[in-house]
Parts: sequence; structure tokens; C-alpha cells
Amino acid sequence: MHETSKILAKGNALKLFQSYIKNSDSHILDIGSGNGFFLKSLREVGYKNCKGIEVQDYKTSDTFTADISREKLPFKDNFMDVVTGWEVVEHLENPYHAIREVHRVLVPGGYFIFSMPNAFHWSNKFYFLFTGNFLRWNAKNDHRTIFTHNVFEKTYKQDFELVKVKYANPEFWQAKFQGPLRRLNCLFRKWLNRYFPENQLFGHFIIYILRKK
Repeated sequence: MHETSKILAKGNALKLFQSYIKNSDSHILDIGSGNGFFLKSLREVGYKNCKGIEVQDYKTSDTFTADISREKLPFKDNFMDVVTGWEVVEHLENPYHAIREVHRVLVPGGYFIFSMPNAFHWSNKFYFLFTGNFLRWNAKNDHRTIFTHNVFEKTYKQDFELVKVKYANPEFWQAKFQGPLRRLNCLFRKWLNRYFPENQLFGHFIIYILRKK
């Protein structure tokens, strides 16, 4: 659910989106839109044509209901300029169908921007070494999909161009304080950024920016 995604709550997703998508008239689809948090954020900064897809019916005019692991997206071919998915793909039973549908509805040159928990974080590698499992993919949650680098490349390479891979860690050094704690927080963030940078080993989230060929 979007209300629990720190990438959304801390503004990482919106900032990244704005750095790539400058046209406020772009047709945007947010898959796994939940309660519409990201759609609302987009409208607040001026994006006009925003739609959402969610498996549950939220009964709003801009959110459609579909199981994107099995069903077609309710949009025509080559219609959307951008598709986003924040903390969604790891929940899908059939991510390959979903990615094919994203490709179908995107215009040529359109962007697919999505995030997942970072399976390559040092803690996941350490945990896998001793257990054969990953921390964020466990028996108590519904995370089903995980991509290795090579599997992901084989998944997107035919139809998409990889524009960028980014890592984010809003759980720690994105926090903001006021008053006397602000200076201490700035020093703490500098220390964290130096020794625990937002990279493959230390970023809690991985973000893929793909562009349709």
C-alpha cells in the first residue's frame, strides 16, 4: 500500500519523477496506486492527466480496478507517456505479464519508473548466505517477485532501454528536523552519506527507469 511506502512519504518518488517528466500534460498511469497518494502528489505540482490501477475498488473516477498479474490494462495501445509502480512489482504473481502490459500501453519512448526493495543490500546478501532466503521476501508477507541482475535484464532488454538504476534510503538520512536538532541532523546525514551511501550495498530501495524502444 502506498501509505506505507517511505519512498512516497519522504518525497523521493515525486522528486525523481519530476527530474525525468517535465511535461505537465503527460498521460500518467500509476499501477498499484492504493489510496491515491502519488496521484494526489502529482496533481499538487501540476500534472493533469493522472490515472491509477489497483486490485481493490477505491471507487474514484481516476482509479481503475484490475489484477495486473492476469488482466489487460484498460487502456489502448501506445497511450500512456509514463507508467509508475512504487513498491508494487515484488507483490505480483506474474510480473512478466504486467511488464508486457506496461509496454503495450506506453507510447514509443515512454517511461516505466518503478521501485522494489533492494535485494542486493548487504543485509540481504548476508542473510541469504546462511538461510537461502531474503529478509524482505519472507513467509509473513506477500512479496513474491525477486529479480537477479541477469534475470531482470532478460525481462526488459527486448522491449525497453535501461535509462538508470538508482538506490534510495529514505528510512534514515532523509529525515528532517527543526530547531536545535537541525544542525545535529545535518552532521549526522553527512556522516551517513559518507559511510553508508545510497548505492547497491546500502540503499534499502532500488529504482529502475526504463524507456520503451
